[in-house]
Amino acid sequence: MDAETDVDYVVNLAGAGIDKRWTGAKKELIESRVKSAATLYQAMERMAMRPKAYLSAAAVGIYGNSGETWIRERDHRAI
Repeated sequence: MDAETDVDYVVNLAGAGIDKRWTGAKKELIESRVKSAATLYQAMERMAMRPKAYLSAAAVGIYGNSGETWIRERDHRAI
């Protein structure tokens, strides 16, 4: 199986981690995500059969502990 020609789904989780406060010097955060997406896009453009779906995610994480309480984005309280 050739990964560049026999793919149903592409999941892109690439990108530099955010380990410090956001500054102008952290430009690589954006570039790391844009470049990985561009590289995958170029590879998919060359494929005879394109994937059924492409999923890209960045800044995925868990913040805090709410115990049994469900927390939603609209909740503004500290966890």
